[in-house]
Amino acid sequence: MKVKVIQQVTEMLMNRLPTADYQLAWMDEKASYPKTLFAERSMVDWIETQDPTKSDGLVVQHVSFPQLAAIAQLLTTDQKTASILSFLFAGKPVLVLQTETANHSSQMKYHLKKKVSELSEQCQRYGMYFFEEENASYDSFLTACRKKVLAKELPKRKYVTEKQLIQRLQQTNGIDLMNQERLTPLAEEYALRNRLFK
Repeated sequence: MKVKVIQQVTEMLMNRLPTADYQLAWMDEKASYPKTLFAERSMVDWIETQDPTKSDGLVVQHVSFPQLAAIAQLLTTDQKTASILSFLFAGKPVLVLQTETANHSSQMKYHLKKKVSELSEQCQRYGMYFFEEENASYDSFLTACRKKVLAKELPKRKYVTEKQLIQRLQQTNGIDLMNQERLTPLAEEYALRNRLFK
């Protein structure tokens, strides 16, 4: 009896909790992520998926230099680059918490450092965010998660000509236009002349 009451109260409280603002996918082991990432971001629903249609973005713990170079050239070399590219191709942002190149940049030659910088910038243009400053990159990543991808096909408009408008008026007493239908300039002029609009 007590168990049922506790379960009902728990379910009622769970239903009253606000839903998460974001659904973010994560890769790698959950233990490898900083604990503060999961604790401080209470508005995020963390899901383990590689399907970009089921989440708003992807968070990756670590990207190596070869993986960064492959992503910049749109090549899949392993499961991680394939997942990252699938999110980027779907228009979903990817947040990288740590890169291999940032740790060793002081030891690199100038031209190598320049090339790494170019590859990072290319990946950023594709929609990758690198977690450098704690709030700036994370907030811009969350903003990018809110941007929705436009539909591939916009609804096609159908234009009603003057002749079609006259035929409709002869069949019915009013003008019933559908949402996608528009009057051509001549048909609109005819409708204004004959005071068909109220």
